[in-house]
Parts: sequence; C-alpha cells; structure tokens
Amino acid sequence: MLKCLRRVGIISMAVALLFGLTVTSTVAAPSSAAISAHLTKTTFKSSKAGSVKLIYSFSTRSTTFSYVLSIKKGKKWRTVKSVKKKGSFLGSKTMTVKKIFAGKPVKIGSYKLVLSVDRGHKTLGFKVIKPSPPCTGDACWYSQG
Repeated sequence: MLKCLRRVGIISMAVALLFGLTVTSTVAAPSSAAISAHLTKTTFKSSKAGSVKLIYSFSTRSTTFSYVLSIKKGKKWRTVKSVKKKGSFLGSKTMTVKKIFAGKPVKIGSYKLVLSVDRGHKTLGFKVIKPSPPCTGDACWYSQG
C-alpha cells in the first residue's frame, strides 16, 4: 500500500511538473515582434534633428503605441519624454527625431528610444554630438585647399 501511494505521488508530481512546464513555456514564450524600426542616422548634430527620421512599422494591428526617450546620465538613464497613445495602429509611419523630443531641447548625449506596442517592443540607440567649431583664421585657408 505504501509503495502504491509513493508511486502515485511520484507520478502526480511528474504530471504536475510536465503540466507546469507546458503552461510556463506557452505563457513565457516571446511572441513575434509586432513593431520594427530604424533611424536614418544614429549619430548627428542637434541642428540636424529635424532631418533625421525614425521609420517604424506595425506588422500586426495594435491598439496601443508608446515610446520612451531616455538620455544617459552617468550610469543611469533619465527619461526625457514619454508618450502613450491608444487607437488602431497598422502599417508604416515616419517621424523626425525633433518631433520625438516634442518641444524638449535636443541636447548633446547618448539616447535610448524604446518603442512599444501590444505584443512587442524595439529599442534604438543614437547619439547627438557637439557641432564642429566654425572655421576661422589661417587654418580655413589651408584646409579649404
């Protein structure tokens, strides 16, 4: 009787474990990304933010779209802008980096842009660099040939 109970207990645990793994793997499995995106440039001057474009597309219909723009300060990321939208999103879209900042100044630094939809997200990185100093004096004559 004791051996029978032990076998039933072991079999029950094995079935529970298999069921748990099946449920966990089904729930935890990442779905195919529903958004793809890229920037036309990943390093640019702040004055060029109006001409650098973010091109993104939704592979499946999504009811939510959001993005978080962060700048790196030391070892931490600080949020610059966060936007959440509800509606029906599908197809390809384009937006300038200046519009992503939406009224905030485009400062020099390393940025991270996380785009999110119902079933996925995409992270992009870019750098805003210091503009080169204007050419003055004799150095200009020699460098211009």
